Amino acid sequence: MKKSSAVFRAATAKTDSPPQFATRILSHLRTILPSLRLQSQQIPSPDAGLGALRAGKLDILILRSPGDATLHSAGIDWFRLSPAENLSATVFFKARTPGLMAWRGLFTKAVTFVGAGVGDARHITVAGLNALRQADVCLYDALLDEQIFDLAPAAMQRISVGKRCGHHLCEQPDITQLMLDYARQGLRVVRLKGGDPGFFGRLAEETAALDRHQLAYRVIPGVSSLNMATTGTGMLLTRRGVSRGFCVMTPRHHSGQVISVSHRERAALPMVFFMAIHCLDEVIRQLRREHFPATTPCALVFNAGTPDEIIIRGQLDRISQKTSSKLHEQPGLFLVGEITRFARARQWGPLAGKRVLLTCTPALQEIASTHVTDLGGHPISFPLVRLVPTPSAADTLKQAANYDWLLITSPSSAQCLETVMRRNGLDLRRMPRIMTSGKGTARELIRMGLQPDVTPPKDAGATGILRMAKDHCKRGERILRLQSDKADPHLTAALRQLGLKVTEAAIFQNETIRHPSLPGFDIVFFTSGSTVESFLGQWGAAPLENKTILAIGAPTARVLRSHQIQPTLVSPAPGIREALLALAAAQIGFPHSRMG
Repeated sequence: MKKSSAVFRAATAKTDSPPQFATRILSHLRTILPSLRLQSQQIPSPDAGLGALRAGKLDILILRSPGDATLHSAGIDWFRLSPAENLSATVFFKARTPGLMAWRGLFTKAVTFVGAGVGDARHITVAGLNALRQADVCLYDALLDEQIFDLAPAAMQRISVGKRCGHHLCEQPDITQLMLDYARQGLRVVRLKGGDPGFFGRLAEETAALDRHQLAYRVIPGVSSLNMATTGTGMLLTRRGVSRGFCVMTPRHHSGQVISVSHRERAALPMVFFMAIHCLDEVIRQLRREHFPATTPCALVFNAGTPDEIIIRGQLDRISQKTSSKLHEQPGLFLVGEITRFARARQWGPLAGKRVLLTCTPALQEIASTHVTDLGGHPISFPLVRLVPTPSAADTLKQAANYDWLLITSPSSAQCLETVMRRNGLDLRRMPRIMTSGKGTARELIRMGLQPDVTPPKDAGATGILRMAKDHCKRGERILRLQSDKADPHLTAALRQLGLKVTEAAIFQNETIRHPSLPGFDIVFFTSGSTVESFLGQWGAAPLENKTILAIGAPTARVLRSHQIQPTLVSPAPGIREALLALAAAQIGFPHSRMG
C-alpha cells in the first residue's frame, strides 16, 4: 500500500496538543502494523479533511470523533480504533479501497448470527451460547425467550429490533445499519434470531450487507419452529410407512429396495407452511384446486416449543373453523399430510406429562428441568427471582480470612460468591475452611476452584449442617455464613446454641423477575419464600386453585401458609432433586412423601 496520510482534528486540551496525539496514534498503529508507512499532517477542520479524502488527496483520515453512519453513503467508510491508551479515534477512508478494507479487519470483530431456538431459552446451542457470552452488543428479534439473557454478560448491551405480525420496532435497513455501525466500532456483535436464522430470518439480506462492506461474520444455526412443531410434537416429518421426507426424500423403501421418486410420490410428502395463518383459507383453496381431498389431515401449531404451545388437528375442509381470531395473532405453522395424525406420547413416568412450573433462580433452572424431564414431566422454566450481589458483598469477603469457617448453603450462594470474587479480583487462596449444605453446592465450589472441607453425603439442609458442625467445629470458632437478604434465621440460632460465633453476611439479595404473562401449568414448585412472594405479587392466589403446590421445605411452606395457602406437598429435604422425587412419589401414591 502506498504511503498514507493521517489527519487529526485539533485537540482542546492544552496537555494533549495535536502533534502529541498524532505521535501517540502513529506509535500505536505501528506497533500493530510495523510495515505500514504513515505520516501526519494537520487540517483546518474535519470537513476539510473529508473533502480531501473524497478528492483523493488523503488515503486515511483519523479524527477524534465518533463515526458518522451517513458518511458511507457519500462513498466513505469508517471504523473505530481500539480505545487503548486513551487513543479513542475514528478512521475514515474511501469505501472499498483495496488493502484498507483488510487493514480495518485488524480492529473489528466478526459479527455472529445466532439461532436462539424457539420456546425455552435452553434450546440455544452450546456454540450459540458461547457466542452470546462473549458479546458486547446483542441485536435481538421477537419470538425468543428473553430468559436467554440471564446466560449473557450483565454488561452486554441489548437492543430489541424485533418484527412481529407486520409490526416493526426497526425497519430492516435500520437493523442492518445498526449491525454495521456496532461492528465498525470494534464491538463484538451477536445478531440473535429466534429459531434458526436461515428460516425466513432475513439472514441473506444481512449477510449480503456485511459482504458488501467486507466485514467478517459467521452463522450458528439454531433449533427452528419447524423442528419443534414436528420432532418436538411427534408429528415427525419422516416416519416409516407414512412419510419418506418433506423436501429431501430417500429413494429407499423401508425394506431396502429402490422405489419411485416421481412427482406423484413427492406430492404425497408432508408440507409445512410458514407465515400462512393469516391467509389460511386461500392456501386451503389452492390445495383443493390441486385436487387435495377435503379429508386430507392437517394441523395448526401455535407457539411451538413454548409452554403455551397449541396444536389443532383436523381435515383440510374444516381446520380453519377450529381456530379463533385470537389464535390468528399468535405465531403458527400450517402442516398438511399424514404426519399430522401422530402425536408424541407424554404420559409416561411418575409425573405423566404434567406441566411443572419451576420458579427457582436462573442458576438452578437447568438441574430442575432435567429432573422434571427424567420423571416424565414437562418442565416450564419460569424463574421468579434472581440473586444479585449486595453493595457490601466485596467488603464482607475481604474479611473472610479472619474467620475459621465459611458456611455456604446453596449453589446460588456459591455462584454469587464467584461473581463477587471475580468482579473485585479477590484471591481464592485466602479462604478459610469451607462447610457446605450438600453435593450441589460443593459441585459449584469445585467448579470455581474451591474445595469444600466438609460436605454432607447428600443435600441435607439445616439438619446436615448442624450434624457437621457438631463433628468438625470447636466451641468458640467463628463462622461467616454467606446468605441472601431474606435467609431464614433459624439455622444461625441453632449454630449459636452449639457455642459457635456466627456472623450473618448477606452477600446477595433477591430481585423479582417480572413476566408479561403466566403460562398454563399443573404443578408449581416454590423453591423459597421469595418465589412465593414474587408469584403472589404478580398474579395473586387465584391461579393456584386446584393446582398441586410443592414447597421445598418448612420455611417456604410457612410463607405459603402466612397467605392462607396450604401446600399440597412439603419436601422432606431441601434439595431440588429430593423435592422433585418427593413430588413424583406422591403422584404415584408412594408412601414416603410428606403431605402439607
